[in-house]
Amino acid sequence: MAHIIQLAIVPVFTLAGIGALLNLMANRLARVVDRWGRWSASCRARPARTRPSAARRLTNGATRTGRPPPYRPHVLPALRSLLDTAARK
Repeated sequence: MAHIIQLAIVPVFTLAGIGALLNLMANRLARVVDRWGRWSASCRARPARTRPSAARRLTNGATRTGRPPPYRPHVLPALRSLLDTAARK
């Protein structure tokens, strides 16, 4: 009986998780679009000789503080080991 209830509830949690993930990605995309709009408006307002520096700053990955994001070399190996462990099960 408990197994049947578990099987009936699994799709609900799966759909809730997918919905939360889609919501997260939609909000992130909205932030990117808003930031791009502000950046392009500020580029149009600047004189032509200063535009390349703004483009360089954007493509170098600078954050709002002007510093590049921190390099995290431990993230990819940890993710790989997690996926390897999940694949073995």
